[in-house]
Amino acid sequence: MPDFYDEVNMLVNDIIEQRATVIDVFGRIRTLKAKYGEDIFPGIYFEREAKPWNKAYLLRLKEKNITGACSEEFILHMAEVSEYIALRKKRIFATVAAIAAVAVIIGLFLLGAHKRPETHNTSANDRMLYEDIGTVEEVCWDGSQCLMVEDSEYDGRLIHNGYFDDF
Repeated sequence: MPDFYDEVNMLVNDIIEQRATVIDVFGRIRTLKAKYGEDIFPGIYFEREAKPWNKAYLLRLKEKNITGACSEEFILHMAEVSEYIALRKKRIFATVAAIAAVAVIIGLFLLGAHKRPETHNTSANDRMLYEDIGTVEEVCWDGSQCLMVEDSEYDGRLIHNGYFDDF
């Protein structure tokens, strides 16, 4: 019988290391039953903890296995806990990655908005660019020079720092 316990210990180690899913464990249990007989797994009663499960709970289950708990139901529960922990890790990683990506995008957007080239006063270039559609006002709302647009499409709007100010 030591072969059976060696195989169960390898199965439990694969569960702990998250190398075996519940489906894999179920298949390996069927293989063990076919090899050693249908009644090879003793029935035991054990208390299941409520979710959320963590690695510490999985290690407590491993300790119970070492002391003789190796029923089919117990091993399948260990596999379920191990799979739950692996999925939880993936979800946490995906959430952290998504938050980081959003933070980077917002940071780049804010950095880009901060580094946008602006003219602080209506410059000579602005005057030349808009001279055919407007006249230069001497004082704008913030004390700088602005351009009054006289074109029919933009009539009465001020160009300030290269942008239209709507009043």
